[in-house]
Amino acid sequence: MKKILSALLILFLIGCVGLALAEGIDFTIEDGVLTKYIGDGGVVVVPDTVTEIGAFAFDDTAVTSVTVPASVTTIGEGAFHNCHQLVTLTVKGAVTVGDGAFCWSENLTTVTLPDTLTAIPRYAFQGCKALKNLTLGSGITSIGTRAFDVCDSLESISIPGNVKTIGEEAFPRLHNLTSVILGDGITTIGESAFSGCDALTALTIPGSVTSMGESAFGGCTALTTVTVAEGVKAIGDYAFDNCENLKSVTLPSTLTSVGFGSFSGCSALTGITLPKNVKTVDSYAFSGCSVLINLSLPAGLQTIGSHAFESCYSLLEADLPSGLTGLGAYAFKDCANLRSATIP
Repeated sequence: MKKILSALLILFLIGCVGLALAEGIDFTIEDGVLTKYIGDGGVVVVPDTVTEIGAFAFDDTAVTSVTVPASVTTIGEGAFHNCHQLVTLTVKGAVTVGDGAFCWSENLTTVTLPDTLTAIPRYAFQGCKALKNLTLGSGITSIGTRAFDVCDSLESISIPGNVKTIGEEAFPRLHNLTSVILGDGITTIGESAFSGCDALTALTIPGSVTSMGESAFGGCTALTTVTVAEGVKAIGDYAFDNCENLKSVTLPSTLTSVGFGSFSGCSALTGITLPKNVKTVDSYAFSGCSVLINLSLPAGLQTIGSHAFESCYSLLEADLPSGLTGLGAYAFKDCANLRSATIP
């Protein structure tokens, strides 16, 4: 009987070892950290014994589909960098993702991120040129610098209100992006966040925005309509610079300042009404708005910066309010058709 039990125990142990080897045959796993994928590629399901995927663990491998289980709490820097055949990625439970985790996986088309993820880091999906379908989890509060740079196939993006910060150049020069929905709750739009998105036609800035970085939407040349919701107090410098087809701008009563060059070069803009609480129009704010005819300035306006309305060739009248205390040099330079100006 002892011999039989011993034989059975040996067989059981051999089976356990075999199982352990089978589980790790495509991976190098150390203390729960998947440090390297060594398989042949294709469809990969990361074992649920893994708690962390190390830096560059899948770098330049032939995987086509990867499922990351809920047991994984950390995905390291560049973990899926240069996975040129990767098409689908499902992350079920990561809390932290490192910089450039999925960058330059050029055939990645579909990404599903979990509600447990709180931040999309810098360069996360940079160079994912085929990315079309993106689902952002409800736990994400920030999108990092250049997170979606060179994601040329993105056609629409909906950023929910749980996201508070959109980083610098997060979505720049995406030439197929036609729709951007910004959720009420976003507070910061970084410098050049959507600059050069030259297929975007309409935009609403939510009232929760307190900071708009330089050239946030500059060079969005197809943009025709902009609505800034109640609550916004300032338009950032060069925010809509060279949006050459912008025809309609609706500004909120809460607005107090229009930034440096914010609408410069908007050569299709025919009219602008500045709300009653605007105190400052900064330098070059509307310079080069060559077909601007209708200009309405509020009674409480205090300062107009230098060159603010320079080269507004079509402007016929400028009625400056009595409370104006500062008028910058060349504020109305080269307004060739200006026939009437009331100066307090």
